[in-house]
Amino acid sequence: VIAIDLHDSQIRLLNCVIHDLHGRWGTHDAPEGEPATAIRAVGSGSLAVRGSTIRDLSGGDCLYALDRDADGGDVAGIVVTGTAQVTVTDTIIRRLRGGNGAYDMFTCGAGGRSTAIRVSDDVDLTVERAQITHLSGGASFWTSGSCVYPLAPGQASGIQAAGGTVEVRDSHFSDLNESAGCFWPPYAIHTTGTRHT
Repeated sequence: VIAIDLHDSQIRLLNCVIHDLHGRWGTHDAPEGEPATAIRAVGSGSLAVRGSTIRDLSGGDCLYALDRDADGGDVAGIVVTGTAQVTVTDTIIRRLRGGNGAYDMFTCGAGGRSTAIRVSDDVDLTVERAQITHLSGGASFWTSGSCVYPLAPGQASGIQAAGGTVEVRDSHFSDLNESAGCFWPPYAIHTTGTRHT
């Protein structure tokens, strides 16, 4: 589920509120939890988000069944892929939760990731005076008798960037919580292959 979906667009979002967006839970026909994204931009163009609030989003939990492996849905505030200029200013992103992965007898599945801002390819990202708080990844377990073993719970990240450039100023990150047993730590900012950070 996506609240605002942009393709090759130039757009400014001023003083907007996006809240209570939840991915569909898994079903027998589609056992994976559905991802939830407030704003997605794909392709070329520009995106400016100013004075806005994104809150209370969650990825869908997977189907709970004894015979089906399934992952929980990812959740994200802003996702941008392609070649774009992105500016996020005076904006709050809070209370995002990844969907729970499969946990029952002999089943397994990853918990959904929780990310406030995720960009990839050749995106130039600038974040100023943002507040990013209370992100949590989805849980994931498989059980056998009375024992419970963590299996790939979801990661929580404030900003994830692969490629492009990242500039962050005067911003606040707090309460980024991965699920118990997560193999990866939570990150305020995590970059890979950026030209400038």
